[in-house]
Amino acid sequence: MKLSRWIRWIFCTPLFVLNLHSQEICDNGIDDDGDNLVDLNDTDCDCKLDSSNGNSQSSVTSLIPNSSFEQFSCQPNAMAQLTCANGWVQATQASSDYFHSNGYNPPLPTPFPDGIAAVGFKAVGQYINDRYREYIGACLTSPFPANTEGTLNVHIVSTGFSFDFNTGNTDHCDHGITADIDITLFGSATCPIWPVQTGSNGNCPDGINGWHEVGKITYTPNKAWQQITIKFQSNVALQAIMIGPPCTIPAGYHNSTLDCAPFFGLDDLQVNLSSEFNKPTIALDSTGAICNNDLKLSATASEAGGTWQWYHNGIAIVGQTTNELDVMAAVPNPHTGLYTVTYTLNGSCLKKEITINNQEQPTAYFLLEKACAGDSVKLTDSSFVQVGNIASWSWDLTSDGTVDGTSKNISFLPTSNGPFTTTLTVVGSNSCSAAYSRTYSLDQNKQGVDIIVSCEPITWIDGNTYSQSNNTATFFLQSSQGCDSVVTLDLTFNDPPSANFTVENACVNQAASFYDASDGGNMAISEWTWTFENGQQSNNQNTTYIFKSNGTYSVQLTVGNGTGCFDSIVRSVDVYPQPKVLMPEFNSGCSPVCVQMNPQSQNSISIVEWNWLFSDGTTSKEQNPIPCFQTSGTTAEDFFATLISKSDKGCVGNDTFNPIAKVFPIPFARFTQSPQKLNVWNPQVDLSNLSSADAISFFWSIESAGTSTLENPTITLPKGSSGKYAIKLIVENTYGCRDTSQGLIMVSEGYGLYVPNTFTPDGDGVNDFFGPIHYGISEDDYLFTVFNRWGDVVFQTNRKGASWDGSDDLISNEAIQDTYIWKVEAKDSKNHTQIQHIGHVNLVR
Repeated sequence: MKLSRWIRWIFCTPLFVLNLHSQEICDNGIDDDGDNLVDLNDTDCDCKLDSSNGNSQSSVTSLIPNSSFEQFSCQPNAMAQLTCANGWVQATQASSDYFHSNGYNPPLPTPFPDGIAAVGFKAVGQYINDRYREYIGACLTSPFPANTEGTLNVHIVSTGFSFDFNTGNTDHCDHGITADIDITLFGSATCPIWPVQTGSNGNCPDGINGWHEVGKITYTPNKAWQQITIKFQSNVALQAIMIGPPCTIPAGYHNSTLDCAPFFGLDDLQVNLSSEFNKPTIALDSTGAICNNDLKLSATASEAGGTWQWYHNGIAIVGQTTNELDVMAAVPNPHTGLYTVTYTLNGSCLKKEITINNQEQPTAYFLLEKACAGDSVKLTDSSFVQVGNIASWSWDLTSDGTVDGTSKNISFLPTSNGPFTTTLTVVGSNSCSAAYSRTYSLDQNKQGVDIIVSCEPITWIDGNTYSQSNNTATFFLQSSQGCDSVVTLDLTFNDPPSANFTVENACVNQAASFYDASDGGNMAISEWTWTFENGQQSNNQNTTYIFKSNGTYSVQLTVGNGTGCFDSIVRSVDVYPQPKVLMPEFNSGCSPVCVQMNPQSQNSISIVEWNWLFSDGTTSKEQNPIPCFQTSGTTAEDFFATLISKSDKGCVGNDTFNPIAKVFPIPFARFTQSPQKLNVWNPQVDLSNLSSADAISFFWSIESAGTSTLENPTITLPKGSSGKYAIKLIVENTYGCRDTSQGLIMVSEGYGLYVPNTFTPDGDGVNDFFGPIHYGISEDDYLFTVFNRWGDVVFQTNRKGASWDGSDDLISNEAIQDTYIWKVEAKDSKNHTQIQHIGHVNLVR
């Protein structure tokens, strides 16, 4: 475990609580707050555990996950498998590597500096046009702050290895690198999609998608592991890093064939603020032993000036405030348990722990080398002790309480075959003793039969090969006790299976289906092993596999029938590309817009199924559909199409074309007129535009009245002409799209009559007279009469245009203020029909 940041321990400030207990005091051995937890066992007494080995740098928590690569999701079995390590990725297009000291590890020396795993990368100058650089990458567990110095401590080793592209074999080699190289650290403000695509940048990440160099160190190649330190700083907060070679490879690293590639291994990457690598630490040691009554503990701190306090099982040993503790004098029996020392410096508390148990006691054990009937029994001591050494041995061969020998190893000739119980008692150099007892019997000579079922001739334990016609033999061997036994061979042969398989839909980036078609012979097949590219395997009877590129691949199926009989078949599988369709011709215009879809295969693949989905929700299974798109809004709209196609090989393609059409909206033309009907005597009409808001220009065309570009014009038709007059409105929006609305203006023949309902005959020159306003009325047979409320005539005239001045003809005086009845009698001047209208008028004085 690595030491994280210090945690402050402040226990002298009183806490305000709702009970009557006080705050726990952490160095007096008393439960001060009454919660049955004393001193360090109480959460009130928080002190940071120093889990380092005494080195302040090793106590830092790395911001890189899985910093020593010990956590993994798969065991590497070939190169280019860095993604097996949890949290780590192949940072760029070039493939970095993952190794295990207990498994796959061709190039790196072992043991690794920290654990059983490490990673590696190549740095080759002239290989693949001076572009082959490998990097390892990871996203940080938390952002590294901007404009702050950081430290990367990493173990590194340089070596060389050869790689045979024909066989895939790797081996060590002497790469002869003599030039120094800059091990370079790059950073990014975001956690990217891996691997980072460097394109034509020579596989160097600097300047690609926000990646930039943040630090480096010149490294002199060495075939032994050593630790280097890279100081770095960035002007932006970092979310991800990658480490590897510089963008310019030294001349000594040029290699055009990879027959012996320069290679670098990395382990134990510790990244954090530089200030975190300088925290104080504690070292804790023990001398003596409990059984010798001289056990002592001593502690040292990397920074002086602090205070010490010792604890036993979390409870303070009162008065023990130096850096040394005499356990036997200060702690009553039992002396075993957890010992803790705290060191308080500048208000911060750090603690170190050690567990003292009975490990100082030796462990007694012996091996039974030979126990055969009639032979001497050989007993070999295998005892050990953690501290010191074994000083003496005491053997009781038959558990009768007598000492039969005091040598380290012993032999004796039993008088019977047992069982026997032998006890060995050992005493360590610290005077601690232990005993071990073992019960055993003498091994008798045995006979047995080795029953073997096979599918082909085998070589037996005697080194001879046996077949169906030669299937029995006898062999003498020794048991685990070294005693002779006789084994007889009983050999039976089974029919071997015959491997075979079929494959469907072998397409790029599509799950190809592999079906077992093997014949098990006289036994059912129970084992299947499919082997694909890069050694990837499956043990299902039927399986699927996704090929990343088209071409011809070798696929192997090995089958077994559970009796050790196997057969394999290797078959070439053609993997076909997905269909890809070229972008159809783009079209635009006013709604609706129709597009002739005439897709062309981009990669000469024969397409047999077409499934179109257009962005307006319509679909088609035709090869060349003609979709029409329209928009109902007031802004232009883009439309796109998605094509899911299938080739004659069963491969599915997915293409999106955006856009295939841009559709401009059409304005909505509409108008109204007032009045709705006109008379030949007053053929004037007000036209009101009611078109959609996006209409910006207007063109009116009125039969017999010309045109207008006003939004709301007033039109006067020729007087005296009745009939129907066509009217048309054309509107246009900003996209140049138009709409038309048409109508008819009705002009009728006949008359018109208007009579006011109030007049004021007060001589002020305003509204002093009352009379009808009319047109279309004949001069003949015209009579205008005014009556008072009693039906008396107060005014009457047969002259068109004559008006009442408010006088009363009955009394030859002014009429009083009142409401009067009027009547108009006349003839229509057009068709001479009789007209009569009656109403009322208010006379106001």
